[in-house]
Amino acid sequence: MRYFSKKLLVSIFSLLFFFTIFGTVTYAWFSLAKFNQLSNLNIELVTGKEFQISLDGINFHNEISTTEIEHFIGSKAKLSDITSTDGKNFIFGKLKEDEGIPEANTDYLSFPLYFRTTRKQKFVYLVNNVSSLVQYDMVRKGTYAVSKGILWTADNTFQNGLEADNLIRTGEKYLLNASDAIRIAVIEEQIENNIFDNRDSNDLLSKIFDLSGNPDRGYGAPFGGISYFNKKHRIQLDPPTEIPTTVYKLTEFDDTNPYLPLNRNSEILEMIQTIEIDEYGNSYSIGKVIINIWLEGWDADCFNAIYSDSLRIQLEFRSGSPTNYTLKQVIN
Repeated sequence: MRYFSKKLLVSIFSLLFFFTIFGTVTYAWFSLAKFNQLSNLNIELVTGKEFQISLDGINFHNEISTTEIEHFIGSKAKLSDITSTDGKNFIFGKLKEDEGIPEANTDYLSFPLYFRTTRKQKFVYLVNNVSSLVQYDMVRKGTYAVSKGILWTADNTFQNGLEADNLIRTGEKYLLNASDAIRIAVIEEQIENNIFDNRDSNDLLSKIFDLSGNPDRGYGAPFGGISYFNKKHRIQLDPPTEIPTTVYKLTEFDDTNPYLPLNRNSEILEMIQTIEIDEYGNSYSIGKVIINIWLEGWDADCFNAIYSDSLRIQLEFRSGSPTNYTLKQVIN
């Protein structure tokens, strides 16, 4: 993984999450007295009109307030560079195994998200990745992870790609983006005490998303961060051989029908009928996921300097029918 670990203290102001580091930078086996910060981390959740979302499963809205989010993650949550192959279970780097197991909202962000609807489109998808089209200071509809970027001067020559000439040389300036090392896992869970939810654990979805859309620079790449680390410390730390299944391309929908998905790439949950009803007597269907967000230490773009970056994340969700529906079934 990224072979060093730092802590981010989280403060929430207005409608933004701001993450700031206080303390030391701790390498996997070294401790360095150093101050860095990752600031201005803005996370927003966007839905369509066809369903509502909630953090507590009780108070549902079309938007989630800062107060609700702060209630779940606290105002002093921290982030470390960690790693996961399933988005549920996290570990530190192999050289920091004696530090125990990373903790939710201490080493990574974790919060529940409930969805409910009275409509027949009961499947929810993460959609519309526009990361490549968005700049940090832009406001745009869609899903994205973007950052300002850090212009970093390399202090060692290292391999930064598969080709022999993909080198970053000592003294060269290189643009790093914290957004390239972010991972977002969405873990489906059953709703407790729902008598209609008879699924077992094998029926529940669990997905890791890399919104950079670049699998070539993903988990365990033998260049980038690990090459730099090995050159700087004159060792040979090998990348892992087990590569997690990661979604790089989100589900798109049929041009002629907004509720017909073309694949299940980013299907994240099914809302299951409950005994709850709205003021008109319509039954609610409800679903729940856990969202985990972390800095993936084994990502090729995970460098120490990204903690000086500013990051914005927005997730857009959309409901639809299952992919095995025909267009006629969806219309009817």
